Amino acid sequence: MSTPTTQDIYVKQTHDGYSTNNIRGVRSACTHSPELAAQRQAEKLFGPSLISVAEVKEGNVFIRRFVATADPEVNAFCWANGRIQIADTVPDGALSVAVGPERALFEELCANAQKGKGDAEAWLLVPGVADAGNPIDAVDALTLWLGLRAHQVNGSKNCYGVQYTVPKQAVLDTAARAAATRLAAA
Repeated sequence: MSTPTTQDIYVKQTHDGYSTNNIRGVRSACTHSPELAAQRQAEKLFGPSLISVAEVKEGNVFIRRFVATADPEVNAFCWANGRIQIADTVPDGALSVAVGPERALFEELCANAQKGKGDAEAWLLVPGVADAGNPIDAVDALTLWLGLRAHQVNGSKNCYGVQYTVPKQAVLDTAARAAATRLAAA
């Protein structure tokens, strides 16, 4: 099992309350306590993946350090049939789709992937891949979906650490040729 993701959050006392440091473009403030400022910052950074926020006593009363702990980073990957799975590592024969804290990644995929039908009802699928008539169309559907998700999520302040992978065209071409060869042999 992977180790949890941690992030140091520094809170300083200002003339009108408490303010956190800027992390990935996100900052928080609170007039009540430094603990609440750190908690809010951690919630903004990790969302559903947040486990805890704890203060690290260092003796400095002007700048206080907190450590936020979140789910471990995991990988989402897809198979040639479009099925998306989440695990610590990407197995051979699968293409990486995204990486991020486990619960945040799962929620992102549930909201934006196609749901399976029939016996595969519990599956998450890359939209368009399962319905593609040939491997080239499947790769085009994968490329389109990954490009769209990466454009909307990567670099966003509200992504909770999820980052989509945009595979290089050479990798996609190789995957399409391999799938075409397997279909021709069948």
